[in-house]
Amino acid sequence: MKLLLINPSQEKVYGCDMPPLYHPLGLLYVGTMAQEAGHLVRLVDIDSEKMDESGFTKLLSAFQPDAVGLTATTPTLGNAVKWATLVKHLCPSVPIILGGIHATTAPEAVSALPCFDFAAIGEGERTLLLWLDCIASDSKIFNEVAGLAYRQDGRFIRTLPRPLEPAIDTFPVPDRKLLKFPLSFAPANAVHMPVATIMTSRGCPGDCTFCCTKHLFTRKVRLRSVDNILSEIDMLVRDFGVREIHIADDTFTANRKRVMEFCEQVRARHYDVHFEFMNGIRADFVDDPMLKALRSIQVRNVGFGVESGNEEVLRLAKKGISMDKVRKAFSLAKANGFETWGFFIIGLPGDNSKRVRETVRFAKELDPDFAKFYILKPYPGSEAYAWLQERGLIDCTDYDAYGIYSPPVHHLPEMDVREMERLLKWAYRTYYLNPRKILQHLLRLRSFTQFRLMVRNGLFVLKNLFRKKKV
Repeated sequence: MKLLLINPSQEKVYGCDMPPLYHPLGLLYVGTMAQEAGHLVRLVDIDSEKMDESGFTKLLSAFQPDAVGLTATTPTLGNAVKWATLVKHLCPSVPIILGGIHATTAPEAVSALPCFDFAAIGEGERTLLLWLDCIASDSKIFNEVAGLAYRQDGRFIRTLPRPLEPAIDTFPVPDRKLLKFPLSFAPANAVHMPVATIMTSRGCPGDCTFCCTKHLFTRKVRLRSVDNILSEIDMLVRDFGVREIHIADDTFTANRKRVMEFCEQVRARHYDVHFEFMNGIRADFVDDPMLKALRSIQVRNVGFGVESGNEEVLRLAKKGISMDKVRKAFSLAKANGFETWGFFIIGLPGDNSKRVRETVRFAKELDPDFAKFYILKPYPGSEAYAWLQERGLIDCTDYDAYGIYSPPVHHLPEMDVREMERLLKWAYRTYYLNPRKILQHLLRLRSFTQFRLMVRNGLFVLKNLFRKKKV
């Protein structure tokens, strides 16, 4: 069978026409396994291929797919609907399935959209292969495929949950030849091109109320073996000349023994490769020997999700990390020569103007090289979304507005939308626009690349200082 996979544009996530480009790992895993099962696969990455409707229509006409799969987060759902609707118009008999976190947390709502025939719930690799088998057979007994949701005779049907794959080493290394790689892929803060994205584990032990990961991969962390990871890195370096790898794990440092073994093996191979962590690392999962090991394999920076400088807000968010642990993590990171990043959220349940000011004071105390302040986006499926919805505090259900840098979509009992926007601008202004911080960044410049990154992050700060108010 011919399978067309579509990664919709991420413009709504980042609020720009040219968002940072990461490998669509979910679709790569699905596509690689479908290839190995004998299917012909075409993966379209809308952003990296700069695909428009005219080009997509020609591609669809030439490829003539038997089945189509898309992935979507909450803010990319609208773009997924756009491309699925076009497929449905041009190829009305071709079945279309949506996977990813939004399909997992809201399968009934997805199934109600006329452009999608199916939703894949949870881990999608095995589900998609069995779905393709059903399409190819005469029986089409979809109710026997675990992890599916669909409409039948006007009824919503959800099959049994799909068990997680216990050993993720059994998944093949994603075939980057499905992408136009290494051209066009440039993640945020990339320094050494070409850059690749990999995932070395699935799941996160955290229980944060603002996160939906536990619905997709659960709180159990499943690890790839170090040998399995290195086989992928060997391929990326050998076949594509990769010089920087961004690790997409939710919690790379969850298993200390594996981290230390990984660093030891990377050093032994003498890769000319730098490593970055896309999602940062937890402040309670690092110690001095681990940070020294990470520094030894050319990890340039570490970021910690601090979220708040108020212990009550952290308790309500179920962060599970005290402010003292955060202080210690930043101190160790700086002592080991890392560039440090701190990530902070405004508008969590329990937040108010006073507590946001405490968060900014805490940020200044920690003094990361870069602090990023965000207004909470309560994604459907998260505990924060349920908490806000129960209290009538969700102001917007247009998921196009749920991008990282979009205006607030909710308010709080002690903080309205205008106050959140005002405090976000104040946070950036008070943190960055002072002589000491500006001088600190200028004194750290050692290369044009560092200057370029400083300019890029400076533009990010200015964007938040002058962002448009919600209308």
